[in-house]
Amino acid sequence: MTTSIDKDLIRPLLDYNPGDWRDQAACKNMDTNLFFTDTGDGGQDLDKMRIALEACRNCPVVAECLKFGQSNDLRYGIYGGHRRTRRGQWVSLI
Repeated sequence: MTTSIDKDLIRPLLDYNPGDWRDQAACKNMDTNLFFTDTGDGGQDLDKMRIALEACRNCPVVAECLKFGQSNDLRYGIYGGHRRTRRGQWVSLI
């Protein structure tokens, strides 16, 4: 059975242009699963989250990443060391 992906939900992630800020990101070659650690039942893989946040702490484009997450209304994942709460607020994790 194949799972359908909502293309509109991930469109901002697909619209990548070489040479943009993402080329400078500390996480550029990291496993993206580290930044999406919510298990869906309220639990999180904290070890993976710690690895992701260490990259954010040392990232030269952390502000651009956060702006990307906010301006594209992304609801899941870590962007610029922040995560969106269920109430829609962005909270710093670093």
